[in-house]
Amino acid sequence: MLAGHDEESSCDPYATIARLLGIDIELGRLACLSFNLLPVPARSACYALIYQQRSIEECQRLEMGNPEELAMYVRSSLKAVSRRIGRSVVLTDSKLNLEAGE
Repeated sequence: MLAGHDEESSCDPYATIARLLGIDIELGRLACLSFNLLPVPARSACYALIYQQRSIEECQRLEMGNPEELAMYVRSSLKAVSRRIGRSVVLTDSKLNLEAGE
């Protein structure tokens, strides 16, 4: 189980993403679809940073990109999700503290 995740969301990736983005579970499904349509480098970085809540430093050590690239991946993914669900999303439970519009 991921740190800070409750039992329900640990079994359901849609619930986890919904909680992390502060949206309803139904919208979490659309958010996952948006993430899955991203290019592989962005998708990998977002999975590590958002879902697994790895640090930027750890992702950098794993050669996922430099801090600026990683932030760009997250911002572009948040923009894609925001477009898909029709409202702006913000990471509500993350060390990154990034918004789609930043």
